Amino acid sequence: MKMNTYKNVSLIVIAAFLFGGCATTSQQGTGSGSSPDQKRTKAEGAAVGALVGGVLGYALGGGNRAVGTLIGAAVGAGAGYLVGNEIAKRKQKYASEEAFLDAEIQSAQQFNQTARDYNNILRAEIADLDRTSVVMRTRYKAGSATQRDLEKKRAEIKQKLAKSEEFYRQLKQEFDIKVAIYEEQQKKRKQNDAYLVQMEKEIVELKSNLDQLSTESKQLAGLDERLTI
Repeated sequence: MKMNTYKNVSLIVIAAFLFGGCATTSQQGTGSGSSPDQKRTKAEGAAVGALVGGVLGYALGGGNRAVGTLIGAAVGAGAGYLVGNEIAKRKQKYASEEAFLDAEIQSAQQFNQTARDYNNILRAEIADLDRTSVVMRTRYKAGSATQRDLEKKRAEIKQKLAKSEEFYRQLKQEFDIKVAIYEEQQKKRKQNDAYLVQMEKEIVELKSNLDQLSTESKQLAGLDERLTI
């Protein structure tokens, strides 16, 4: 392995510890009386986020790998800390870890059900918009539809696309939280633990729903482009 590679990997690891340490220090300094477990959850979230973000920054940083790594770590640490902080807040509502996990599994099931219903409706709407856009484009070329007609339909598509992207953002946020909870519990529980098995099942479905939603958003964007004059 070349020396530059060692140096870049070291930057990623150092960034992870730096941002993890900042998260812990700032939390302790608030005097909020958070429990050690809550502080650890937040700090671990920041450290993992920094490490992942650092790797992404290294990959996307272009010629200046060091700068790209540190920028990616900064973004990752912030996202990781927010996830860790959200998990810590949720834990406060329950008397036991098992009750917390039951609630998180139930909420994952609800998110998945909502996503399935949303995707089914959106898929049907896209099929209808696809047919309509072809007809409108043909009518426009024939002179029986105006540019204003096309813009009106584009506005409808853009509205659906905006809603789709917002729902994707919310679903992705919950997906990140569930993954962080799962990874935390993996350190504490046996491989075939019932909570882990159920959480993994819901996470896999969340990912599938996210992928489907992403595909549908791309289809909507394609329909909008079709009606662009």
